[in-house]
Amino acid sequence: MKIDKFVKSLVPMLEKDEILGEIIKIKAELEKETIPAYSRVALPLLKSWKFKSEQMEIKIGSFNSLINKKSGNIINTIDSLLPEVLRNLIDVEHLAEQVFTPTTAASGLTFMKAQLLQYVEFSGFVARYARRFLIYTFVMETASAQDDAELNVADAMAPADYDWIDQNFVNFVTALNVCAGTDGDVKKKMEAIPDIQITEDNVHTVPETVGMNRVDPLKMGFVSVVLNPFFHFGMRIAEMQVRRYNAAREELKLVQLQKLNLEKISQGKPDASVQKQIMYAEERIKRLNADITRMEQKYA
Repeated sequence: MKIDKFVKSLVPMLEKDEILGEIIKIKAELEKETIPAYSRVALPLLKSWKFKSEQMEIKIGSFNSLINKKSGNIINTIDSLLPEVLRNLIDVEHLAEQVFTPTTAASGLTFMKAQLLQYVEFSGFVARYARRFLIYTFVMETASAQDDAELNVADAMAPADYDWIDQNFVNFVTALNVCAGTDGDVKKKMEAIPDIQITEDNVHTVPETVGMNRVDPLKMGFVSVVLNPFFHFGMRIAEMQVRRYNAAREELKLVQLQKLNLEKISQGKPDASVQKQIMYAEERIKRLNADITRMEQKYA
C-alpha cells in the first residue's frame, strides 16, 4: 500500500503501548503456534512429500517464482524463513521502543514510523497466514488421497477461509520476503529511512529527492491491501487479540490431527476417531474465524 494511503487509513491516534503490545502478541503467536506447527508437526511428514493435489501444484509454482530464498519444498522453505521473521520482528520492536512517543497522531507520522507500522502489520499477517496455509495444505493433500475430494474440502474449510487463502497467497509470499530479510538487515534498512514527517506536500517529493529505495527499502508498497486490522479499524484491540490467539491455538491442534490423519490414510489405515476429532476442531476454528471477521467488519 502506498505510504500516503496507508497513513490515511490509520486510526487518528496511535498508542505506543498498543503498538508494542501488538508486537508482543505476534512474537508469541510465532513462537508458540506458527513455528512449532511447521518445525515440530508438519515438517517431519512433509519435508520430502510429493504433493498431489492440483491446488497445491498451482500454489507451489507461484511460490517458487516469487520467493527470494528457497530451501527445499514449499513447507521446508516457509519453515526455514519463519524464525528469521521472528528475529527481525524483535529488532523492529527495539527500534519501535526508541522512536515512538506515548501517543502519536497518525497525521504526524514520519516515513520511518509509518514503515515500522507496516512492518508490524506484515509480520502479523505472515504469522496468521502461514498457519492457515498449513491447514489448507493438509486439507488439499488429504482430499486428493480420497475419492470424494470436493466434498472433503467443503466440509473441512468454510468458503470464506478457502477464498481468503487463495486471494492472499501472493500477498503472503511478498510479505514473507519482506519479513524474512537477512538477520539484522531489516533493522539497518529501517534506521536509514528518513525520519521526516509525512505531509500532502512532501509525500511524493521526498521519495523523488532521496530515492524510493530509502523511503521503502523493503518494498512494502507492493502490497495494496490492509493485512492486519489493529492500526486501522479502531477496534477493541484486547478483545480481538484474545480471539485471534484462541484461533491460533486451535489451528495448531488441528494441524497435529491433520498430520496424523494424513499419515494413516497414506498407510491405508484411516482412523475414524481421528477424523471425528478433526471435524470438531474444524468447526471450532470456523466459528472463531467467523467471529474475527464479524469484529473486523463491525469496527471498520
